[in-house]
Amino acid sequence: MSTIPIEAAQRPPPVPSVERSESSTTHPPNNRPRDRREISTVVIACRQCRGRKIRCDSTRPVCNNCVRRSNECEYDAVPKRRGPDKRPGTRQRSCKKRPADGSAPPPPKRKKTDRASDSRDFPLPKSKENMADVKGSPSLSRHSDRSQDAHSVNNQGSHPPGPPTDLRIATDNSFLVKQEQSPATQRYPYGYDQTTYTKSSFPRPIDVNVQLPERTPSKFLQPSSPVLESMHREWWDEFMKTSRYSLSDMKGHVQYLFSDTAHWLEFLHVGRFVETLYDNNRRHTIQPALILAILAMSTLMKSSNAENGEKGREDAVLLRDAAHNLLQNALNSGWMDAALAEAALILSLFESSVHPDYNPDRLASILLQLDNIIRDLSLTSIDTNDPDVSIFPQRSCSCIPPDAQQPPDPYTSWTYPLPWDDSWTSNQIRDEEHRRVCWSALGLVANYTAQCAAFDRVPPDLFLSDPSNFALLFPGEALDRVSPSYRSASSHSPKESVWALYCRSMLLWNFCNRLTRTAVSQEDKAEYAQEAWNESQFIQDSLDFHVCNLDTALIYLTREYVYDTRLAVTQSLRSLHGLGSPNRVFNRRQAMEWIFYQEQVIRRVTHHIHRITNPHGHQLTRRPYQVTWFSNQLAVCLMLWNNDNSLTKALELAKSVLMLVDVMNYLWPCQLQQSHCDDMRDRLIKACRTVGMELPSPAECSIPTILRSHL
Repeated sequence: MSTIPIEAAQRPPPVPSVERSESSTTHPPNNRPRDRREISTVVIACRQCRGRKIRCDSTRPVCNNCVRRSNECEYDAVPKRRGPDKRPGTRQRSCKKRPADGSAPPPPKRKKTDRASDSRDFPLPKSKENMADVKGSPSLSRHSDRSQDAHSVNNQGSHPPGPPTDLRIATDNSFLVKQEQSPATQRYPYGYDQTTYTKSSFPRPIDVNVQLPERTPSKFLQPSSPVLESMHREWWDEFMKTSRYSLSDMKGHVQYLFSDTAHWLEFLHVGRFVETLYDNNRRHTIQPALILAILAMSTLMKSSNAENGEKGREDAVLLRDAAHNLLQNALNSGWMDAALAEAALILSLFESSVHPDYNPDRLASILLQLDNIIRDLSLTSIDTNDPDVSIFPQRSCSCIPPDAQQPPDPYTSWTYPLPWDDSWTSNQIRDEEHRRVCWSALGLVANYTAQCAAFDRVPPDLFLSDPSNFALLFPGEALDRVSPSYRSASSHSPKESVWALYCRSMLLWNFCNRLTRTAVSQEDKAEYAQEAWNESQFIQDSLDFHVCNLDTALIYLTREYVYDTRLAVTQSLRSLHGLGSPNRVFNRRQAMEWIFYQEQVIRRVTHHIHRITNPHGHQLTRRPYQVTWFSNQLAVCLMLWNNDNSLTKALELAKSVLMLVDVMNYLWPCQLQQSHCDDMRDRLIKACRTVGMELPSPAECSIPTILRSHL
């Protein structure tokens, strides 16, 4: 399933301010008796300060106001002069709402120009942004200045985590009021410019097609020296001679892995990778650790007891060990590039899966290694200078047009593989791969921290778990922002795509999870909690108007991270009132809402158990990395009941989840995982006896007959 472009009405593009400046200076009014004396440019205010109507110190090249707000500072080449009005009083200043902090200049005035000149200056399609007056005067945050500094990218990756102010979310409480034109309240995640993102019933044009200078990526997929290049050529030559995997076998594993792991591994341009693999002159540029990690994960996914069984799992572990050794060798030799991060990412997914050597400590170790690689390569900040990283408009969902051949279907599960632009250069493809590696890595980090929260373990302090380290376009955003689907006045922003909301929910969850473990004052913690809650509400509202059901799993996971966030916020607020609890708690309404969505998911998965030997059952038989997710949900159900013994629906849901846990443990046997689940089964049985509820079925009764007969 893919998005279908929407034809939108074209608006004349805005005229660059430079042209307006030239026009105003080259055509002076004819009624002036003599030319004006030019004033020195040192006293000319920059455009940004003029737009905010504040005093400018005219410091070149960047004034102090723009430095403080981290804004671009632009000066006119010559002063703009305006004579007296021809008819005094006819030109009245309109009262326009401006952001409270004045961080955004007004939109450029539109000027009539012919399409020919427009196309020369702005060759890319234009996008529209909804702007609106916000009812009520905005109130400034108590720490608005600190909020601006909190989201600067941490370029010193080797240093310890920054102070608690790095965790702050910039939020303006005036945007709590819902507008009639949008179902969402106004909330923004880390690093986004809160002041330029307002709602409206009318569009205004913006230029999202800023042409950045072509830059050479610093993360080349090449060895760093002739010696290393020679070593890797020898490795590939030896591997091709002695390995049982032919090129066609490796191609098959690559295509299978990146087509059957959904959002977990949505980063590789498979066509480009396979082309490199078949090229004798470029094959050595592929990290050996990456190809072995792909083979290991692909082999493991096909090695449940319903397919290749124990022998396949043993082969996968051997490939994993070899890939890990090669990854260490690459780090020691200095061949560090984005492909090494890709290898570490796949190995992290492997360690999050249940296999013979499964251990949460191994997962924490490889996540730390993945985190260090991404931090050292600064992959999360490759889009720092891109204006679309922090400024985005609010729009409504138009992922699928009304006349699409496949209209939205809320009753069918869909996955949406991110597209690639065939016109992209090799550098653009590589940059997008880097972005998707970082977001996929964040997915594993967020999943692991959620697992730690469910089992009351302290997660490691990772670079990727700090949202202030991200200055990165969302997956597919580089393509979405120039897509016709996002150009209509009613369309939503690329920052509100399903993938973007998923990434934002993970950033927010990590922020709140760090907040519960960060020593800050009660005043700051209360502000953080309120801002995080407002952001979670905005993400949920934005998700609600996604009727497209574009990617069922992503939409569900986004909701789950929103609920996890509210758990963490509730815990923080309770601690402020002296009601601290070692466990995270929902209030009853939140708990019932969480149970409602979980029941829908569990019902869908249970339906596939009876078709487990068919392709429909692959989400169980080929998803070893999902085993721990089910046990996490079981732990949350028990936690909800412990906090409120009248919440019997939590126990009913726990029994349904336990049946799936038994099936997954049967498909993917692991002694440590089984021990955790046996302990939770005992706790569930005890809880059921306490309330007089029917006990859960024995583990052997949960295994469907069709699965036993198949084995």
